[in-house]
Amino acid sequence: MSSNPKPTSVKSADRVITILELFALRQRPLNLTEIASELSYPMSSVLAILKSLCAKQYVHFDSEHKVYIPTLRVAMMGGWLMGGLFRGGAVIALMQQLQRDTGETVILGARNGLYAQYLHTVQSRELLRFYLKPGLLRPITQSAIGRALLSRYSHDELRELIGQLNKESVLEKNLINANHLVTEIDEIKAQGYAYTDRLTEGICAIGMPIPLVYGQSQCAIAVAGPVFRLKRKKEKVVTAIRALSGIYLQGGDRLADHGTP
Repeated sequence: MSSNPKPTSVKSADRVITILELFALRQRPLNLTEIASELSYPMSSVLAILKSLCAKQYVHFDSEHKVYIPTLRVAMMGGWLMGGLFRGGAVIALMQQLQRDTGETVILGARNGLYAQYLHTVQSRELLRFYLKPGLLRPITQSAIGRALLSRYSHDELRELIGQLNKESVLEKNLINANHLVTEIDEIKAQGYAYTDRLTEGICAIGMPIPLVYGQSQCAIAVAGPVFRLKRKKEKVVTAIRALSGIYLQGGDRLADHGTP
């Protein structure tokens, strides 16, 4: 896979986003020491960011317990997107039910430039699991999310993308053979899902495209977990994704009460 340079970012803005993502990950109030320690940021920098967020009322400081927590203002900022992107909660319900049915980590992703990016994850509850967080960028031609997305592309679109990837590659060994990839994507189209164990040793994932959602040209959903556990129940996972996606297409009203056999 080509080693494409990732977009540059402004350090202070990046830290603000990372702090807010930490709250989303932990889902509880956090104190200054916890935030600085977990993110390996200088405490003075974290304190300055938190004070600024408090002043703008995006974060609340509980002086009694010395902890910080995002306010509803943070949630409201994306409220206008959530209804369309997640179909009033139907996609989240789909992912949660899929996690219960399969026992593995569930990922929603979309294309971001030359990458596949994770938009939302529901973590497995197994002791040994594949842990992922939203925001990660993964190679679009090697990840299950990426290959599921590419299954919606025509041959011309695939060759155009491959040309872009190869143009960005700095190592000849990472150049993608267009004919090979087109053949592989045709096989994915035929079977209706993407399976890959190329990215992380001992981990595999099964991905499928899902219907268009607001703000994203293409989206896909994947189930990921240890190869020894997930590979033997591949057919069950494929059946579960198809069944739940079908309910999602019908409006998602029954997702919360649905259990895949």
